[in-house]
Parts: sequence; structure tokens; C-alpha cells
Amino acid sequence: HYEGLEARSRNQGLATVPTEKARRGDLSDYGVTVFDPVTLRDGVRTPFPGNVIPEDRLDSVSLKMLGFTPPPTLPNQIINNLPTVRPSRRHNNQGNIRLDHQTSPNDLFYGTYHLSDEKFNSDGNYGPLTGTTTNVRAQNFALNYTHIFSPSSLNNLKLGYNRLRAADGIYQEGRRDIIGELGINGIERDPLNWGFPGFRLDFIQLLDDDTNPPTNQRDNHYQ
Repeated sequence: HYEGLEARSRNQGLATVPTEKARRGDLSDYGVTVFDPVTLRDGVRTPFPGNVIPEDRLDSVSLKMLGFTPPPTLPNQIINNLPTVRPSRRHNNQGNIRLDHQTSPNDLFYGTYHLSDEKFNSDGNYGPLTGTTTNVRAQNFALNYTHIFSPSSLNNLKLGYNRLRAADGIYQEGRRDIIGELGINGIERDPLNWGFPGFRLDFIQLLDDDTNPPTNQRDNHYQ
């Protein structure tokens, strides 16, 4: 028995990306006070005049990050100013086999094998530059042997094996060292850690990858 599934979907949403003014350091439209971090005196910091960060004070990592971040397509809005579409794809293949064999009037064998293989990936808010992948492969094998010694005595032997492998990852894992391109130091440069780091601002969304992957699970059970 075989069963297959192929599914594609598109999820629509709205993202909040920096406005053109914000990309130049002008945060005056956001209703927040932006302090100059080098002016700390007795626990008090001085705000940037007009909440505008001077061009020569803009951080190089931030500028490179803006190069990856698309501009708003709804320029008159500060929030929810970029409509997004997130395509996702799912592939699933499943199969079952059962074999029965009687070698003699007193000996009966049967065995079963089940396989399920699923792959799923979903783009991030800003297209295929970010996104997540999931791969799950499950297998089950069972063998049963029955031998009849007499009308009142028999033996039944059962063997079972289950294997599960599940892996979650991101699109850029092992493909593109975004952290290195941004010039961020002090982070392990293993290709498993490639991709976008997580940036968190209360009022702006920036490109980032899911910070939980990669995960890799392998379980084997014998009976």
C-alpha cells in the first residue's frame, strides 16, 4: 500500500520594516526617545536631538542588515507597511508492506514494514532568504513467528524495531555565512550556525532566522 501527498500553500501577512527616514537614522516618527549611548553620565544619557542619529554614527552592522531588509511598499504607514507572502511546500510519502508465509502446518511467519517520509519547508516573511525546513522519516518493522508443538502447546516469537529521525533547520544553514558578511564577531562560525542572527526591536521587524534550529533527533527502539 502506498500513499503520497504533495501540498503547496501561500500565507499572506503584514510586516513592519524601517521607513525611508528610519533607514537614514531619523526615528522621529516612532514616538520613542533615542539616547546617545556614549553620553552616559551618572546613570543619565542624553537623547539624540530630534531622535535623529547622525549619519556618521550609524553602525556598520546595522547598515549591512538594512541591505537585506526590503523597503516598505506602503510608504505612508509606519507599521504594517510591507505586505508579505510566505509560500510553503509539503511532500509526504508513506508505504506499508505485509508478507505472510506458512512453511508447514505448524509454522507460520508474517512480517510488516512501514515507512513515512515527510519534508516541509516554509519561506520567511521576506521570501526565500530566510525560512525553515523540517524532515521527518519514520520506519517500523515487525516480525511474528508461531510454531505449534501440540494441540495444547505453541510458541510465539515477536520482534519489533522502530526508528525515527527528525531534523529542523533553516534555509541558509551550511549555505551562506550571513553573520560573517555582517561583520559580527564572537559567534561560533560552524556552518550549522550560518544564517541570520536574531534582532529584536519593539517597533521594527528585521530579517532573522528561527533561532531554535538546527535540531537533529534520532530514536531507535527494539522489542
